[in-house]
Formats: sequence, C-alpha cells, structure tokens
Amino acid sequence: MLSVFDLVAVLLVLTAVFGWLNHVLIRLPHTIGLLVMGLVASLVLIGAEFVRPEEHLYEDLTVLLRQVDFRATVLNGLLAFLLFAGALNVDLSLLRGGHGPSASWQQPGWRSRPRSSASGCGGFPVHLECLSRSHGRSRSAP
Repeated sequence: MLSVFDLVAVLLVLTAVFGWLNHVLIRLPHTIGLLVMGLVASLVLIGAEFVRPEEHLYEDLTVLLRQVDFRATVLNGLLAFLLFAGALNVDLSLLRGGHGPSASWQQPGWRSRPRSSASGCGGFPVHLECLSRSHGRSRSAP
C-alpha cells in the first residue's frame, strides 16, 4: 500500500513529467497543458480498468483518499498556495490601467445604496457600531 509520502512523490513526478512533455511537445499554456494531460491520464486509467476489470489498479489509492478530510485540507492547507499561485499570474500594469471603468460602475451603486440596513442602522460606516450595540438583542420586523 502506498503511504502518503509515496503518493505525493508519485504525483509530483507525474506533474513534472507532464509539464516537461507539455513544454517540449504540445506547447499549450502551462495550466491548460497539465489539465489536458491529467484528463488523458485519467481516461487511460479508466480504459485500463474497463479492459481488465479483474485488476484493481487504484484500490489502495481509494482507501487512502477516503481517509483525507478534503474540506480541511483545502481550506487550511491548499488555499493559501492556490491564492499565491493565482496572484503570480496577475499583470499589475493591466490591473492598474483598468480601474477607471470599474470605479465608474461602482460609484453610482455606492451613492445610491440604501441609507438603512435590515437591522435599522444607517449606512456602512455605522454598521459595525450598530452590530456591537444590538448584539444579543433581537429586533422585531417593522
């Protein structure tokens, strides 16, 4: 049976090999190339299981993956790395140049916002103060 360390090592080696094949042969953008190669590898495994159903190719892997709490793993472990990787691909010069149209759409909505919220407090700056004031008390609907 594969340990978690072995599984991570195999996945990293496969990712490196797929990335190299994409860079040398296919020449798709990095993320799209890895996605396509992962899809192809998954389809090959499904086809191999279909051809030889008596062989259980990934039974150990299934047992190992059922033990992982994916919600905690993604939110507590992977989310920071995914956000960092996404931020690396942001072109700040394009981001700075596009703030004008975005701001022009935001201002009318911000100016025409309702002056009272559902809790009866006025405006956003007072909202936090209102929450601390009415904490623990329920208000009846008007």
